Amino acid sequence: MADPRELDAAAVIERCVNGFIPVNVLPDVAIAAHRQLATPFTLRAVILACTPTVDDSRALLDYLANLPDGAWRSLGMPIPYQDFRESTLAALRRSIAWRTVCV
Repeated sequence: MADPRELDAAAVIERCVNGFIPVNVLPDVAIAAHRQLATPFTLRAVILACTPTVDDSRALLDYLANLPDGAWRSLGMPIPYQDFRESTLAALRRSIAWRTVCV
């Protein structure tokens, strides 16, 4: 299987449509895929995108923080979507803080 960091948005969408969520896709590619086809699977690809730099983490945080509630609700999590949203955003914020302080 190809390195997920080499996928483009069309390849991410194709995998998501076929029920496979690619992990470690480049953040801009995952975001582009979700913008083209907003589904729970493409949103999960965004959440699970790789973040090799602090700027990548910030881009994901900005994108995810600005999604409407409906996008988060569509994930169908076993916990309230607000709790999942906040814990996901908090994890990104901690990662940014940790990587900023420790570098």
